[in-house]
Amino acid sequence: MILLVASLFALLAGPLLVAAAQRREGLLAGIDALIAVAVVALVCIHILPHAVMHAGPLALLVALVGFALPVLFERSFFGSGESRLARAWTLLALIGLGLHAMVDGAALGVGDTLLGSGVVLHRITLSLLIWRLVRPRFGFGAALALVGVVGGATLLGYAAHGAGLHAHLHVDGLALLQAFVGGSIAHIAIGHARPALRRRSAGLSEQ
Repeated sequence: MILLVASLFALLAGPLLVAAAQRREGLLAGIDALIAVAVVALVCIHILPHAVMHAGPLALLVALVGFALPVLFERSFFGSGESRLARAWTLLALIGLGLHAMVDGAALGVGDTLLGSGVVLHRITLSLLIWRLVRPRFGFGAALALVGVVGGATLLGYAAHGAGLHAHLHVDGLALLQAFVGGSIAHIAIGHARPALRRRSAGLSEQ
């Protein structure tokens, strides 16, 4: 129960840290780089192994499609600028993480301290990701609502484990969906960090 409460409070880290770093371009670039590294680690270490365990090697192909599809859509139909489709894809991919939050909630119900601590840590990353990607594009209300969705899904997963329903969170279709969302989120996090890091590098080279 303590780790469950900690995972919910960890969702507040995004707004607090981003607010503290506001108007500090270098610090924000560092946060974006940290988000990208943490998200890729989360996908490779946690989401993909879980998906492969339940859906087999097909999960790797689905994750690759999730990673590549956004950029293919952008280049094919909208050029290089950010389109409404790119913004919508970002929002939908993050909402898709709500499904993964249910699995995390069920994991918190197991009572494994190490596993639960990992859930709490990547809740901080997810909160930062939401606040850096959703708030600038869709506003404060949308970002706050998405944080609420993740928190609610975590509670639902925790309750499902307590009710003995956690086995239903590991069906093949859900595992493939998690793989697809994981690939999409990795692409989005890397794509978001790149421009800020380029600006930061350009600023340092001019000094």
